[in-house]
Amino acid sequence: METYKAEGIILQTSDFGESNRVVTIFTKEFGKLDLNAYGCRRVKSPLSGATQIFNHVSIEINSGAKVDSIHEAEILNFYPNLTADLDRLAYTALFFEIVNRMTLPKNIEPKIFNLLKKSLPVLNSRNPKIAALIGSCQFLQLSGFQNVENYPENLRETFNKMLSFDWQTETQLTFKPKLIASAEKIFLNNVCSIIGKDLNALKFIKQISQ
Repeated sequence: METYKAEGIILQTSDFGESNRVVTIFTKEFGKLDLNAYGCRRVKSPLSGATQIFNHVSIEINSGAKVDSIHEAEILNFYPNLTADLDRLAYTALFFEIVNRMTLPKNIEPKIFNLLKKSLPVLNSRNPKIAALIGSCQFLQLSGFQNVENYPENLRETFNKMLSFDWQTETQLTFKPKLIASAEKIFLNNVCSIIGKDLNALKFIKQISQ
């Protein structure tokens, strides 16, 4: 059995069987991968902690006939606030769902990987709604779907500001609430139109907002 290593960020997980999980991970070296993590839901499994959503991990992967599987995993960066706070969970899930739905498997896209990696500390500590919108806008720009000229003129400055946001040097998310609300509505309608269906995370956001 051949093995290979990768650095990645977990976009999504789904359980199957009594103790297994499918892990969707965006890797630096191979793009997006769907991997089986056998036995990871057992309390004593060495994969239990590492195969959680939003983790930044180093993994060793076993090649399989149909689906590759995670052999070993080590957490490189863990962001506890992302799952401890419902708003952070919801908006980070929204950003990651957009990335997951709009990327193809095994397309090597280091710029998208770096965007995910740089955004996590900000999502963990700053306004998650604004951070997720900035991340999603920058992702669409990298993917070739973003055209600021298609947005209303009064919002173009806001979108340009989000597109130029530097995750590593800028500490303040200084955006006017009314403009952010308008930009979010228009942007997400655009995303849903491109994808052709509603986003699951939006349903969750509506539930916790009630």
